[in-house]
Amino acid sequence: MSIFALEGRLAVLSRCLKHLLIPLIFLGIYSGGTLPAHASPTLETSVSETPVTIYSSQACGHCHIYVEEVVEEVLKQVGFENITIKDFISDQKARQELVELTQKLGIPMELRGHLAIFIDDSIILEGHVPIPVITDLLRLGEKRPFERIVVLQDEMHGAKSYKVWAFRGEIKEYPLDTPISQYLDWLQKNFSWVNLG
Repeated sequence: MSIFALEGRLAVLSRCLKHLLIPLIFLGIYSGGTLPAHASPTLETSVSETPVTIYSSQACGHCHIYVEEVVEEVLKQVGFENITIKDFISDQKARQELVELTQKLGIPMELRGHLAIFIDDSIILEGHVPIPVITDLLRLGEKRPFERIVVLQDEMHGAKSYKVWAFRGEIKEYPLDTPISQYLDWLQKNFSWVNLG
């Protein structure tokens, strides 16, 4: 690897760490700890068996770091073992699979990002979703007030907000530091048949 390539990788890593250090410390990953016990979801199937498919581009340095060094570690800390990463840029079959899946699930174009994470097709994370949002969704377990939810934050730099939609009602947008619970409260209030258990 040339010195210029190494400097480029270090610059990317530095920018990513700048935006991810606080959530990583929060999760205990930076210090080698584990997620708090209350963060373990109790899904209908065993968490370790629950399929997680990640569609990203190996050519995107930011995405590679976010997926393989942050999100994948969070998922493993919670107990997910059935994680598959597919490069939808270089693998035409993976690209077609992603297109068909987003169409089948009815994900609107405005909620599709440059990388996508499907957790049992019920939690869909598009782009660089804030780690606290991910952990809060996983923490819900069986108490999820939705059958399926999609969260989008597609900016790699200077992100200010994220969008969320549970396949009913309107798409909502919140400042980046707003907990996902604000949306879930709105969802339960506006769709009273939804039950948090």
